[in-house]
Amino acid sequence: MYEENAALYSTVGQFFPLAIGNETKLGKAYVMPKQLKGGYEFQTMVHLDVITFLTKLTRTPFIDQFLMDSEGPEYDLLPMMGVGREFDRNGIVACQINAEIHWGHTNFKERFAAMIRGLLNDRRYGIFKVVSTSHHRTFFLNFENKKCVEKYIAQFFK
Repeated sequence: MYEENAALYSTVGQFFPLAIGNETKLGKAYVMPKQLKGGYEFQTMVHLDVITFLTKLTRTPFIDQFLMDSEGPEYDLLPMMGVGREFDRNGIVACQINAEIHWGHTNFKERFAAMIRGLLNDRRYGIFKVVSTSHHRTFFLNFENKKCVEKYIAQFFK
């Protein structure tokens, strides 16, 4: 799994063989190893919290596009991008977020509704495209940050 991902992603940047989540720990991650040919299994691996990853490891305070397919941790990660939350407290801006939001986790309907309601009440992100497969593929666009608006929104109103 690591070798193929390293070869693929090293063409566009540095590959980190980690699970990124809301906390740093050694824990189980739901991954798709090559030998399972599209199937998933839990594997023990290092999890690094997203704030440490972005502020210390990659030093990335401005994210043009945040791609997230995290098999469950999105319920903890997306709220961290809300107004006054962890991303704000660490000076991190995400302009566009593409997140696959998974079902089947504990209280997922209630958590999904609370998460979306919270982000919409913040009035920072708009939801532009939601595709329902067996999960919700959701696109968020940051209307609050001036640099995000200039890069990704203003061009459509000229």
